[in-house]
Amino acid sequence: MKVNIFNEAYGTKGGGPKAYCDTIARELKEKDVDIVFNELRDRSDITHFNFYGPRAFLKLKLTSKPTIGSTHYTEEEFGETFGGGAFVSSAMWKFVKYMYRNMDALISPSHYTKSLIRRYGIRRPTAVITNGIEPQKFKRDMSARERFRERFNIGDDILIYSVGYCIPRKGIFTMLRLARRLKEYRFAWVGRFFKGGKDEVRIRKAIERAPRNFLHTGFVESITEAHSGGDIFLFASHAENQGIVILEAAATGNPVIVRDLPVYDGWLKNGWNCIKCRNLGEFEEAVRNVAEDENLRKRLVRNGRKLAEEHDIRKNIKYLIKAYECTINGELDEVDHISSYRTLKY
Repeated sequence: MKVNIFNEAYGTKGGGPKAYCDTIARELKEKDVDIVFNELRDRSDITHFNFYGPRAFLKLKLTSKPTIGSTHYTEEEFGETFGGGAFVSSAMWKFVKYMYRNMDALISPSHYTKSLIRRYGIRRPTAVITNGIEPQKFKRDMSARERFRERFNIGDDILIYSVGYCIPRKGIFTMLRLARRLKEYRFAWVGRFFKGGKDEVRIRKAIERAPRNFLHTGFVESITEAHSGGDIFLFASHAENQGIVILEAAATGNPVIVRDLPVYDGWLKNGWNCIKCRNLGEFEEAVRNVAEDENLRKRLVRNGRKLAEEHDIRKNIKYLIKAYECTINGELDEVDHISSYRTLKY
């Protein structure tokens, strides 16, 4: 089988779809699947679309081979990510929705995302497959921890950190407010500004006025170094399709605090492998409890690592291969019944 992984985000730094494509390409090659990237000619058995732009549109129009698309984007995310106002966000979402509707099949990273796709009126057969991580790459590295902390002058302070683009949807303003409330801890936001993103100017000004205990690292080459450098991972995102960075932090051995979102239902359990919060007060309480309660930290870390192992891409790549095979063979009803989550135990 030969798969054309189509992703116009190649050539950019960071970003979920790019990391996802890099990971699945490595694992598919291990399973003797031939991989090409962004090929416009029809020399593959199937094209797997991930980032949707003009070249992806052209490929979809030109190809006579089976197509499958990952639903990395939802309507909820567009309004809280991209700049240009409601008109621009609406136009971009209409384009992505058109792409989804014209695929032979789709892949959603969670049952919640699949339910959203259905709610939009998109009825394409949809497999539910975790985006997955490579847990072995996120083991805590004490040398990396020292490098990260020395570079940013963190010392031995407890570091509450988050990873992602500096956009409102990811919870940057929540982190800034918490830093003001919890002066006894250090806070770090790891990730670059989203150029042209929603409220970019406002976010830049807010970070310029941030309290002394708040650090913005910008883009870092080694995300594993950032995870090793942190102590408590706080992810206050307002909308996600899965939240792979949560699994990366858990694999590193950091306790996880998240906003209570429906996308986490069924795989993140409050008080077991994470702490879920609904408002700023609960986030503040959660940070104090996790920082001060050693038994709570140990439970969250132990069960978080188990969670990360269950989402190991090596265990779940078989579901992606099955989705490809069913789409190639025209067995689209079978695609709709594929789910990697059925075997997960929490």
